[in-house]
Amino acid sequence: MPRSSLIDQPAMQGNGFYNKNSELQEAGIERLISLWKNLVDTINLTTRAAVIADYASSQGKNSLLPINIALNSILSRDLKPNSISVIHTDLPSNDFSSLFEMIEKNEKSYLKNHANIFPFAVGRSYFETILPLNSVDIGWNSWSLQWLSVSPGNIDDHIFIDCSKNTNLKKLFSHQLAVDWAQFLRCRSNELKCGGKLMTIFIASRNDAGGWGPFWNEFWLTLLDLRNCDLLSDIELSLISLPIGVRSLDEIEDPFRKSNIFANLKLERLDIIEAPDPFWDEYQITQDRITYGHRWANMAKAVAGPVITNVLHNSENTKCTLSDIITRFAERLSSNPFKVTHSLASVVLEKVTHTG
Repeated sequence: MPRSSLIDQPAMQGNGFYNKNSELQEAGIERLISLWKNLVDTINLTTRAAVIADYASSQGKNSLLPINIALNSILSRDLKPNSISVIHTDLPSNDFSSLFEMIEKNEKSYLKNHANIFPFAVGRSYFETILPLNSVDIGWNSWSLQWLSVSPGNIDDHIFIDCSKNTNLKKLFSHQLAVDWAQFLRCRSNELKCGGKLMTIFIASRNDAGGWGPFWNEFWLTLLDLRNCDLLSDIELSLISLPIGVRSLDEIEDPFRKSNIFANLKLERLDIIEAPDPFWDEYQITQDRITYGHRWANMAKAVAGPVITNVLHNSENTKCTLSDIITRFAERLSSNPFKVTHSLASVVLEKVTHTG
């Protein structure tokens, strides 16, 4: 297949900013980490050279815990592999320098306590096969599959598709989410060994819970305020939209409906949980509105900053900067703190048939 247009999209905010402002993602991973431990404990290694793939690693901070758990499980066995490769993958635009520094210098790095561990990195989109066929024992992926490989179009009336009134565009986003999910599964099936397993965590929707709409609506209102102050143009406002979407339980299950197997992958477990809001929890203790606003605003900058920067950079005579937007957004959130009620899906998959 041709390279995905995701390759042209920016990754998370660079210079280590995402590592410093991904407490939300870290809290979600910790909520589901017991499922990951169960997964790695049940894997039967078929060769003396084990391979762990960390898909969409970003800058590495939130990969350290799951990788350490996988290594501890593998190395506690009677028959240990001779070597273990850890392969981190992300887009070419990813801040790999911060990733390498995290692996080499962080006190929680998996290199600190283990020998014969060999880290690698690959800069390619995971919507294509990026590792050798039948080579991966254990796969990990978190907080990335809400990003679309291709944007179906700009969301003219909002930044977030769930808040848009454009029903046709919503259908296009839903269709792209389905296409991307199936393509991700096919590519991981190619790479996993028979008996290998993958766990992926991404934002999802539940009928009985809220979602990201209220949060991104506050961001949209911030952008409207800047436009009303003549700091953002109508064109800039129309171009700032996030190529992300939220899958429902039915949409996640859909490829597996016929036999619980899709592309040689068996759906072993699917959970959707209420995800934590660590910034709200902190605010409940401190009552510090300013810190609450800054934490959430910096999280938004970490994930959406590069998309916004691209729009402003390519705009003629722009009067606004990313810093202006994030500062105004932080002030808005500080004036009215609220809990962001959102959900995470956790999907555990096993490769059940060899790929030729």
